[in-house]
Amino acid sequence: MKFTKMLMHYITKYFLGFLIVFLSSILVAFVASRSIEDYIIEKGEMKNQEGINGIYEMVNKMELINEMMAKNQTFSTIVYQQGKIPKEDVLKLKEANKMFSEIGFVADYTPYVFMLFKKNDLYLSTSQCSFNFQDYYNKFLRIQREGVDFSDSDAVRDELFGRYAKHSQFVRLDQIKFIYNEKERKLHDAILYLTSSEFTRLNPQYLSCFVIDRDYLIKSIMMPELEKDGFLYIQDSRTGDVLLEYGNVPEGIGAYENGQIVGDGGSYRLIVKQQDDLQWKIVTGIPMTFIDSQIWPVSRLLIIYLCIGLLLVIGLTAFYSYQQYSGMKRVLFALPAENGVESSKKRFDEYGILTDNILALKKNGNEYRAKMEELAKQNEAMMLEHLIVMGIWLPEERRVFEKCFEKVPEFFCVAVVRLQQKEYGNSDIITLAMVEYLKKHYPGKFTNVYSGLTDELFLFELKPEQEANVSGIKKLFEEVAVMVTAAYDVILHVGISAIGTDLANVNKCYEQARQVVRAQYACSNENVVKTYDISANALYANPVNMDFLNHFYTLLICGQQEEICTQLDKVESYYSRMPYLYEAQKEQIFYSIRNILYSAWLHLDGETDSRENFPVFQKNLKCGEMMEMLRRSSAELCDFISQTKKSKNEGLKEKITQYLNSHYEEAGLSAYRASSEIGISEKYLSQFLKEQTGETFSSYLLRLRIEKAKELLATTDYSNDKIAQMTGFGAVNTFYRNFSKQVGVTPKVYKENCEAR
Repeated sequence: MKFTKMLMHYITKYFLGFLIVFLSSILVAFVASRSIEDYIIEKGEMKNQEGINGIYEMVNKMELINEMMAKNQTFSTIVYQQGKIPKEDVLKLKEANKMFSEIGFVADYTPYVFMLFKKNDLYLSTSQCSFNFQDYYNKFLRIQREGVDFSDSDAVRDELFGRYAKHSQFVRLDQIKFIYNEKERKLHDAILYLTSSEFTRLNPQYLSCFVIDRDYLIKSIMMPELEKDGFLYIQDSRTGDVLLEYGNVPEGIGAYENGQIVGDGGSYRLIVKQQDDLQWKIVTGIPMTFIDSQIWPVSRLLIIYLCIGLLLVIGLTAFYSYQQYSGMKRVLFALPAENGVESSKKRFDEYGILTDNILALKKNGNEYRAKMEELAKQNEAMMLEHLIVMGIWLPEERRVFEKCFEKVPEFFCVAVVRLQQKEYGNSDIITLAMVEYLKKHYPGKFTNVYSGLTDELFLFELKPEQEANVSGIKKLFEEVAVMVTAAYDVILHVGISAIGTDLANVNKCYEQARQVVRAQYACSNENVVKTYDISANALYANPVNMDFLNHFYTLLICGQQEEICTQLDKVESYYSRMPYLYEAQKEQIFYSIRNILYSAWLHLDGETDSRENFPVFQKNLKCGEMMEMLRRSSAELCDFISQTKKSKNEGLKEKITQYLNSHYEEAGLSAYRASSEIGISEKYLSQFLKEQTGETFSSYLLRLRIEKAKELLATTDYSNDKIAQMTGFGAVNTFYRNFSKQVGVTPKVYKENCEAR
């Protein structure tokens, strides 16, 4: 394998991977810059909309002022006066001027409001009024529009009434001069809003003229950041008149597409709003230089990030490529090289090489595992053979034997099969044939191990319903012998023996079965299947022995009713399969177990009247009936023991409780002293309290003293020192510390809480 090619492969792979991430970062940077641009446009649109809403609200206030004036009776009187009004109507003009001035305070958004009348020469504003508008005009008011300086008052009146008649409510002025609060003011590019009574709108008798300052419109609509380099363009949609041009408004402002002016080169981003109620088209221009200046700090960071990212792409490519290359190199050197692995790859594929090597290792591992399993089975067979042949004497040997079975057989027998054949070499096939036949015809579980050259050992689990003399197994081997002889021309000598439940008897069974086989040596020309004398084994394996009776007595004293039933079930199962043995031993079995029950009753300190209900032996008792009688007597005894134990526990618990309630105030009280005066050992006192209350002696005594202290704090005015002496704490510091720890508050706070209740 060319490891240089491997290194270049990794460099290419990682570089392409990191490059894709890097290019994605560039895309993120581009999206971020566009997001900033969109944010600026969105902020400008919000400001634009907010300003337009404010202007529309301002126009509504203008209409409200006009309606309030129109509804005034004094004002209505002077509106329809023609020519010069009589001197007696002077007061009406003054009153109308006063009302107009008061209402004009609502119009804080406009610097000046005045009214012109069509049929008379009156003049009315928020600051002055006059009977002679012609004389008043040049002194207190002057208007320039579209390059014309209107020096004649009639010309001004005709111009404004004419514009209003053409449905032009908004009139752009080049300049307007007026006197307000005794000061002269001059506004350039102002807008006049013209309105009149809704009843005379077609033939107005007066005009309410509201001056709108250009600066007010600019500040309302444009963001402050755009006032220097941006522009604002307002057009009346009804008349096509340009109401306001602020900033460097490009030519061709009317032609725009996708937020940009056609032919402008993309120097502005436009915000176009159409106000349907005012019928204004408002165009706000945001210079791209401003947007770029806002994006530049972020762009600078993104450029730095992208430069660092490019360096990281190169660095990480080198690092991970070399790391992967060196790791793969070590792995390939460590794996055993399989013939043809590298040459089978048309192109470099390290994972394909690894896969081939791992599959080879897996194949070898499976073969090794199969050999290990075969070896384990051989070792297990050898161990079973050793334990059967040599005997099970130690606890360790018993545990090893039990591990060979899911469940240790309760009853068992051992069969020794010896093959006599003309030629050796077929024993494995013959053994396999016997095992297959037994699996097919034997209802229980069994195992087999090979022993010597010609002997095969079989260990059978006997079910309770099978015969004690294992005649069924004997018959089964007779059938096996016929089958094997016919198929393989071989003679079988079989010896069978059974003892019972104790695993230590497995060796005795083997020895007895082997003796039977050895006795058949002279019968070399015929199959022989014999069973050892089972009755002798049954006597040897009598389950009701001294060990059983001692264990049974211990179970009775401890009240283990369930385990007692289990032991009696085993005895019943044993004798049920050997009825002849039961008939010979039933009287001995009955009185042995009954005497154990009687001894347990004598051991108790309670009444023994229930002994009158003890079972009575009868000659015709069956095994199941006897065991049922013994179970009932055992259950009564266990119940009596439980009740006696419970009664004794209740009495002792009451005795301990009374003692502690009488001596808790003694500071030197200890578990040793209490146990001595009660009459039990100190260890038993601690164990008993722990069992009955879940507390140790010290924790129980401390809880009792705390309860007494709480009672004294709640019902008396004793000091902490005296309460400490009365409750056995001795020192007041010891009382204070233990009370605070157990109760959670100090004795003083506890007393205050009790008094508060």
